[in-house]
Amino acid sequence: MLSYAEHRRNIRPSTVISVYLLFSLAFDAVQCRTLWLLPVSRRQHTISTVFTIAVAFKFAVLVLEAREKKSFLLPPWSLSPPEALSGIIGRSFFWWLNSLFVKGFRGFLNVDSLWSIDQNMDSQHLMENLQATWDIKRQKQKKHALALSLLKSLKWRMLAVAVPRFCLGVFHNNSPNEKRQ
Repeated sequence: MLSYAEHRRNIRPSTVISVYLLFSLAFDAVQCRTLWLLPVSRRQHTISTVFTIAVAFKFAVLVLEAREKKSFLLPPWSLSPPEALSGIIGRSFFWWLNSLFVKGFRGFLNVDSLWSIDQNMDSQHLMENLQATWDIKRQKQKKHALALSLLKSLKWRMLAVAVPRFCLGVFHNNSPNEKRQ
């Protein structure tokens, strides 16, 4: 039911299902190997075979769940860039870039051969947000109106970069054996 609901309401493959299947498959593969290494009896051989088929089926489900669904999407969403359509596995390994690499290998890349950018990062969209914020701040004639307008209009994009960087600095632990300089 979760797969069906996410398939109907999301343009990218389900992250929750993909991660669950990936970890579950890794643990099942180890268990499957162990079953095949146990002493052989007719009953044990049957259990190992059935479990191997179940692992293969789970792998097929993972492959199907991880596939992009661009061909199934309606026109407003089917025009999304490959990064927006790829699942957690494709984004983790940057597989969505492979078609761009192939294009670049076969010929020259120019602006027209690149994909459209995500609508939230489009310069026109960002400029409209900044202009609306600037108009409000400018009318109030506040000191540092431009800087405040930039911070307000880009706050989520700045936090998306600043929070992980802050966590890296806070949680970075030097080992006790390192000499401090």
